[in-house]
Amino acid sequence: MDGQNDDRGWDELTPNELDDLYDISDIYYTYAGMYAMNILNEYDNAGFYIPPATDDDSWTPRSVSSNRIAESNPLNVYPNPADRLITIQLNLAKPVNAPCALTIYDMNGQIIAQRTVYFRNEQLVIDSREWVSGTYMIDFMTSWSEHISKTFEIVH
Repeated sequence: MDGQNDDRGWDELTPNELDDLYDISDIYYTYAGMYAMNILNEYDNAGFYIPPATDDDSWTPRSVSSNRIAESNPLNVYPNPADRLITIQLNLAKPVNAPCALTIYDMNGQIIAQRTVYFRNEQLVIDSREWVSGTYMIDFMTSWSEHISKTFEIVH
């Protein structure tokens, strides 16, 4: 971007900075590209479709509207059951105004993975190949103190 160190929010980017993000989003298969798409979806209504992780590394492109998850379900995990990769899709009603922690536990209460969430419509892909087959729980606390949990299965 411009290398500025100021207190602006993502929604206050200049047109040149937005163009830079669109350029980065062209590299969709990298973390930076997916991060740029999440920023642009959140603050510029870009409508990027970020493909879900699948066990066979394939996906079928569809329109953004056909892949939207119902607003009444703020946390989705798929595929369920999963083998190699899980996709966690957040669809929160309000913007996230501070970084939030998403934690995955096994049924013994041991923390298996943690991620930081920055956007209300964020998609996270997590490698689960090293995990033992079984039931896991995602625990997410929003910046406005709403607690969301969901269980899912790993089957190898």
